[in-house]
Amino acid sequence: MRPAMKPLVKPGLIAASVCAAAALFAGYAQASVVPAVSGSLTMTSDPGDYIGQGLNWSYSLPPDSFGSQILFSNGVEAIVNGANGDWWYLDFGAPFGARLTPGTYTNAARWPFQDPSQPGLSVFGNGRGCNTLMGSFTVLDATYAQDGSLQSFHATFEQHCEGFAAALRGEVQLASIAPLQITLTLDPKGSIKSSSSTVSGTISCSRPATVFVSGTISQQTKRYGMTSGLFGATVNCTTSTAPWSAIGSSYSGNPFVPGAASVDGSATGNDPPSNTATVSGAVQLTSAK
Repeated sequence: MRPAMKPLVKPGLIAASVCAAAALFAGYAQASVVPAVSGSLTMTSDPGDYIGQGLNWSYSLPPDSFGSQILFSNGVEAIVNGANGDWWYLDFGAPFGARLTPGTYTNAARWPFQDPSQPGLSVFGNGRGCNTLMGSFTVLDATYAQDGSLQSFHATFEQHCEGFAAALRGEVQLASIAPLQITLTLDPKGSIKSSSSTVSGTISCSRPATVFVSGTISQQTKRYGMTSGLFGATVNCTTSTAPWSAIGSSYSGNPFVPGAASVDGSATGNDPPSNTATVSGAVQLTSAK
């Protein structure tokens, strides 16, 4: 969640137009925030620059925290939360809906209100933002994970609020962990013992991680009607395919019996960012020895 912002309005500007812009501004982010494992931000503000207040600013991870998210299909947002309570958002967008790639982008206007032919830029924080701006930025590095999230980003920028000559100049750099990719399969054979049943399968991950596998077992029988149970297990997942198993206990008051059962399962990494893998299928339960 982004901190509550003070109104982005300066004396002499029409508050109503700013409120309308703020409503749009709050809804343009389209992806979840991915935490960064490294990051830095430095900014130099000219006297008279509203955003930087004529000061120099510097942050790095640690102790400050960084994150990023993708904005629509053509934007990147870098997020900085200072250990001292400062917070900044830096938005960069390519023109014409193109993916943001390395290069120099001139004649930038305030993101996300720029003309489609223009690049977008907006650096704001600590309760201060531009109503209108002009600027430019150079993307030195931009790489993306398979799911489209940002893996690395490095850019320099120059921003002028409200058409004033005073500028905010800076450089931001960050690297993120790609979301964990999980491959989960379900074994068509399981076992029962009393009111519990065991299901199993295989699992592999794009990097070593602790993963929680959970789900439901459902079985319809003539004798007992519907029997349902929950299962869960913590698995040390690696890049090699390995077996997993979990015990599900009946919570419906009826026991499981030998025969067909339906299983729905999912696996999610305990350490974000993580995607969730899901499986479902019919499992033949047999009596455990």
